[in-house]
Amino acid sequence: MNRILLHVLGATLLAPAFTNAQVSFGGQPLGLDQAYLPAPPLVVMPEVDANALMVEDEARIASGVKGPYRFGFNHATDISTENSGAWTTLPNGEGV
Repeated sequence: MNRILLHVLGATLLAPAFTNAQVSFGGQPLGLDQAYLPAPPLVVMPEVDANALMVEDEARIASGVKGPYRFGFNHATDISTENSGAWTTLPNGEGV
């Protein structure tokens, strides 16, 4: 039993020395450097009227309608990559 435990322990301690997940070239992506990228625009959604939603849920349950529980609220928006966000050209010519 001790011999098996010793082999398992040895394999566990030596295994990281023989593994290599990715070759690293150093540095960091330009996108992580805030000197190149401005702060992204922020879209603030209107506050959700939770009390009104709970009244709706109670009325639905009282009427005997069965269905899934509400877990969120859909805001009507017109936000897309075409009309929102910020595109930046990095010094190397790449766009992000």
